[in-house]
Amino acid sequence: MVGICSRVKRLALLDCEDAPKWAGHEQLWYQRFYVGQATWTHFRCWAGELPTLQQSNDFDAFFVGGSHYSAYEALAWIDQLRDWLRAILTSDQYTAKVVAVCFGCQMAAQALGGVVGRNPNDRFVLKVEDLEASKDWRQQPYFQDALAQAELAAKEVHSEQRNGSSPVLRVIESHGDQVLELPVGAQLLGSSSTSPLDAWAYSNRLLALQGHPEMTCSMVAKKILQPLTINGRLSASESAAAEESLGTLHTDHDLIIQIMASFIAGPAQHSPPETGPETRHQAC
Repeated sequence: MVGICSRVKRLALLDCEDAPKWAGHEQLWYQRFYVGQATWTHFRCWAGELPTLQQSNDFDAFFVGGSHYSAYEALAWIDQLRDWLRAILTSDQYTAKVVAVCFGCQMAAQALGGVVGRNPNDRFVLKVEDLEASKDWRQQPYFQDALAQAELAAKEVHSEQRNGSSPVLRVIESHGDQVLELPVGAQLLGSSSTSPLDAWAYSNRLLALQGHPEMTCSMVAKKILQPLTINGRLSASESAAAEESLGTLHTDHDLIIQIMASFIAGPAQHSPPETGPETRHQAC
């Protein structure tokens, strides 16, 4: 169980995946956050379901998940979700936190004025990726709280260094698109070799991550790796590398889930950080 709270949390999943093979995937979220301490509401965004803006204050947090769609596709439900995210994340009227992964991360970036596009090398990324947590992220109270609570000992996180600078969090990544330019006012929290703008936050109301901490390696190997190998989206060498990565590397998903839960439990700050009107982070 991840997350300990004094009252029942009111959580909602903004479901963006309608592929039949992912039917029931909402359970991935229900089984990881505040088990026995939360009520969940399931909104099928792809079917036009969204809470009203007024209803958003009935929830502590919204989770925006992955999708086989692209954030820039011209679909009515994608436009509606983008407008909804923009409205609740840029107004002091609304208090719910938002946790967004993969497609959700990209949708949030677009909603706030960022740029999303194809992976720069136009190749699909499928692997257990090393996410370098920035010093600023590690110093956040919710991050420190997660380190204290997670089953994974803090010394294990800090023992894996990349370039001798930042602790590495290993997370499953599966994406053909990514955030190429962060919105003005967003704070970059972590980078990876395949996604320089991998983790970021906005106004302490939004925590966004390109990876999939809700998934397991075996699930991804079956539902994503096999189809992408069969349809040729991954070359033979890419498929072999993905299989080795998913089969041999551990993930830090429990810790990342705890970081998300601690973020939800923390106080909301409505004003974006003072980064200046023209300050943007861009992918290299």
